[in-house]
Amino acid sequence: MMRSFPPGTTVEDAIAYDEAYVQQVTKMVEGLVDQEVQMSSQRKGVRVPRDWRNASAAELVAWVDSLDGYWTPSRVAKIQEEAAFNPQTPQKEVIGPCLGFGALLASSLMRLSGGALLPEVPYWDSSILHAPSGHEAFVFHWAIKKFSSYGVADGFAAKLATVCQMWEKGTS
Repeated sequence: MMRSFPPGTTVEDAIAYDEAYVQQVTKMVEGLVDQEVQMSSQRKGVRVPRDWRNASAAELVAWVDSLDGYWTPSRVAKIQEEAAFNPQTPQKEVIGPCLGFGALLASSLMRLSGGALLPEVPYWDSSILHAPSGHEAFVFHWAIKKFSSYGVADGFAAKLATVCQMWEKGTS
């Protein structure tokens, strides 16, 4: 899902919440990425930058791509089944990876596009706003789609690149 604002709209112009909430959501997203660093480093084949806050664009894209590849349809189905049919499996086994992936997508898209976090309630409805084009992307929704029964193989590194190109051209 994407929506548009007039070109040049800043987060400050578009935001509907006070600065305290903005800071809270920003810290939550950063904290989710920090948790994803820890989780990703335990997943075979996932390339995690040493310091994600200072990682290059190429390192972030490689992380997104490798984590996207890690969460295959069979792995997603397995954690869904475990959460649905085994009452001993906590819901965080599905929700944690989903929100971590969404936060990684948010941080990556901000870095790659120069966009900014536009907080919403609940925070997983937050989006990335690209002020020059006025376009917005709901990256947590992308992650929710990935961890649902469809959308598992969307190719998120390519999706990030495509969104950045579209925003640069002013299209959506």
